[in-house]
Amino acid sequence: IKNPFHNLVPPNTHLLAHWDEDKEMARQYFAGTNPVTIRVCDKPREQLSKEMLHFFAANQNTADIAKLAAEKRLFYANYEHLFKYKTNPHHAFPKELFGGKKPPFFDQLEYYFQPCAILLVLDDHQELDILAISIDDHDHGNDDSDDEKAMLHHRRVYSKDTCTCSEWRMARGVVSNADSQIHQWISHLGNCHMGMEPIIIGIHNTLKATNHPLMDYFTPAIKDTLAINWLALNSLSRYGPMAGGDLISSMGVGQFMQLIRDDWQQKPFFERYSLPDELASRGFDEDFDAPGYLYRTDGLKLYNAIGDFVTEFVNEIYETDAQVANDAGLQDWAMETSAPDRGAIPGFPTKFEDKATLIKTMQTIWWIASGLHSAINTSQFDVRNTHHSCFRFLTRRILFSIFVVWLPFLLALLLLLTNRVFCCCFQYLSFGPNRPLHLRKTMKMSQGRSANENDDDDWYFREACPNQTMNKINIISSRVLTLPSEVTIDKLSDHYNKARYGKDAYARFLTKLHAIGDEIDLRNDANRKAGRAVYPYLHPTTVPASVDI
Repeated sequence: IKNPFHNLVPPNTHLLAHWDEDKEMARQYFAGTNPVTIRVCDKPREQLSKEMLHFFAANQNTADIAKLAAEKRLFYANYEHLFKYKTNPHHAFPKELFGGKKPPFFDQLEYYFQPCAILLVLDDHQELDILAISIDDHDHGNDDSDDEKAMLHHRRVYSKDTCTCSEWRMARGVVSNADSQIHQWISHLGNCHMGMEPIIIGIHNTLKATNHPLMDYFTPAIKDTLAINWLALNSLSRYGPMAGGDLISSMGVGQFMQLIRDDWQQKPFFERYSLPDELASRGFDEDFDAPGYLYRTDGLKLYNAIGDFVTEFVNEIYETDAQVANDAGLQDWAMETSAPDRGAIPGFPTKFEDKATLIKTMQTIWWIASGLHSAINTSQFDVRNTHHSCFRFLTRRILFSIFVVWLPFLLALLLLLTNRVFCCCFQYLSFGPNRPLHLRKTMKMSQGRSANENDDDDWYFREACPNQTMNKINIISSRVLTLPSEVTIDKLSDHYNKARYGKDAYARFLTKLHAIGDEIDLRNDANRKAGRAVYPYLHPTTVPASVDI
């Protein structure tokens, strides 16, 4: 059926045409939904598994990884730490809740894996390609085995030249599935939504309570976040029978909440959130040449513009470092946010003794609420910034109300929709098999088929990907969760015109945002005309001022 909403919500035509290509999958690590996972592989003997090293030694025609690493053209994405979460009694509707039978909505149980993908950048330093994928072929996703060493011995390395086309597509799906777990539960829910919560509570308990001058800066950045987090924790992340996270995700609520907790304890505040520090922690320091890494390119422009704005704002309030150090309200905020029995954010400053530390902290917080969340969230559902502001306002209000109030009825109705309606909706959503949040088959199952079945191009869609019921639910939830914000970072003039501080600084910031937007438009227009993918997710007109959806 032709998409009747084509002009309302344009389809992602590039993705629909190229999603099954290795270069497109690799490109998304630089300019896709989760651009914070890829790492520079500069020490392959330390960073890669022995199975992967043995594979490249035995297949020297595939690539000289030592040479690629020396040329700074080798990258990897490793998900092997997911081994830790191989068992959980609360995973995906345990059968015990349903008398040992398959749960409702499910025709099969869900699986997840712990792969490692090796990528290289091509000679022009613009494009990425996939060299090999390492996967454990143990049926692990719903397994009760505790022998991690035994499972590691089941690892096999795949490449498009050493396996069948069907196996290679499944291997790529396994990687996308693992990355989807990290994207949804760490990058998005953990780092953006839950990560902002102790920051907001600390601001509320100290700066807001005393009407501190910094509230002129923080007010737009903390709007509606606690409300949307409450909704998430009582729907998607609700822990118990029939939990939404169990329904749509391979890991399940019990496991992904453990994943968030463990990851939270591993990185200090600035390494996790300050964009230059976070990039450097993955090997992308300021001298690294990666022009195709558009998240980094656009993100640093926006991050630095925020930094200039914050510097002016802070200088308007404090003339010297001594004034910062003597501000009791600032010190209360630092203690409230960092203390182990309070906010307990690892690495958050325990006190502010100079303007530089305060500026970096404020800059980082605004980046989390705006650019980071925009890059991680809005790319899930590929909507271009073509909607009239009135339509955007009405759409957000109406659909959000439907999601909260009418969700049970809506899901029941959705299950009755025909496949024809489903196909109509599917045209304007980023293609589901591109990033499956759960898989219904394992690599081992994909290999235990006849020669004719191995040539079946539809097997991955029909047997391994989420079924149509799950896809319909994902379409609705991802659309609602990526509704354009009513308040973007370029729409704060009314706030700062009434504020005590920051009016002139914001006006200059707005000029920089317009320049950044123009640069992004020029690049995206050129890429669109050339038939290449565009990256609009850090365009200032689409970046929310807070984590409000």
